[in-house]
Amino acid sequence: MKCIIYGLSTCRQQVELYLKDSVTIVGYSDSFSNLESYNGKKFYKPNELLNLEFDKIIIAINKVVDCVEVEQNLRKLGINNDKIISLYKFLKYIYKLKNNDNLIDTALANEKSKLEGMVLGLSYGCMGIVPKYLDLSCYNFSRGSQDLYYSLIQLKYIKNKYKHKISDLKYVILDMYTYTYFNYDVSLSKNAFDFIYYNGFEKYPHNLKKNINYSNELIEKITSKLTKQEEITFDSIFKKEYIVRKDIRYYFNKEEINNVLDEEEIKRYSINSLGYSSIQKNIYTKTERENIEIFENILKEILDIDLNIKIYLVLIPRYKLKEDKMEQVELKWKYRFYNILNQTSKKYEFEILDFKNNQEISNIRENYSDLEHLNYNGAIKFTKLLSLYIK
Repeated sequence: MKCIIYGLSTCRQQVELYLKDSVTIVGYSDSFSNLESYNGKKFYKPNELLNLEFDKIIIAINKVVDCVEVEQNLRKLGINNDKIISLYKFLKYIYKLKNNDNLIDTALANEKSKLEGMVLGLSYGCMGIVPKYLDLSCYNFSRGSQDLYYSLIQLKYIKNKYKHKISDLKYVILDMYTYTYFNYDVSLSKNAFDFIYYNGFEKYPHNLKKNINYSNELIEKITSKLTKQEEITFDSIFKKEYIVRKDIRYYFNKEEINNVLDEEEIKRYSINSLGYSSIQKNIYTKTERENIEIFENILKEILDIDLNIKIYLVLIPRYKLKEDKMEQVELKWKYRFYNILNQTSKKYEFEILDFKNNQEISNIRENYSDLEHLNYNGAIKFTKLLSLYIK
């Protein structure tokens, strides 16, 4: 089978990892680049695709809204709809395969020993904390893009279904992302669907109906079930054995262990002007108030298990270049962040472990897979450091 990969972002690497050996990538394309070749293959502008022989074109773009727009543009060019595979449909396929293999259930259903520690959070914790390098029996339940609301949903699920497994819990690590965390609601973001449907949270849409990025028509399109033919097509293209996520105590696949931050990515970021995200530029007071309440509920739920459980709020450093460039905008957020924590600490006891200025981690390029996330070797170093503080 001959495929075109549309989109040059990092998510195309994941898509390629899942492709069966019988699938041949004959070229790459996207809307903006002006290249002759990419990744050792010929690069095609969108209007050149009609003259090319291929079976499928895979749109490897993270944001659902952008993915749907590319779909429409390709159809306007005259490419048949049955040749187009969008990443958001692939995510549905992944979740369908994982539906009876919930990450928490996989981890805990057959676990004989009791948990002594757990990690909740988002991609920083998911990629940056390797539980086997912590002293106690610990699981990492973090997921990419996860906000405080969905960490609370996870925690409640674990308490309701596996209360007997967490009765000896000694500590909980909350990955707190960065100083804008209380300003962040994934259900109102552009990648809301990617997060909700990939992680199986469709029963908990939170504030999705208020999300201005999605029209009712788009919501209906994205939430529709895969057709039988689409499932057959995906079965013929992708390796199922790579799709169900790794052991929850071991985030990285063997193919990902040696990923190191590319020097070209550093150069591009050094040259480019600062681009702040919406949660850095705007103060969303309703979101902040709601997240403070959710945060307090997380603390209540933890201490309801046992009042003696130690709670650690952890901030993991990005690569130093990223931290330095973000420092100016984050100063005001740091003040708000710590003000919230200071007020909350009057009611609940927790310890803040802020490693964002820890240069023995952040100064070393080889510790990172990209500008924001640690790679496996960096995660081991950071987890060993974290373990010393927890001790």
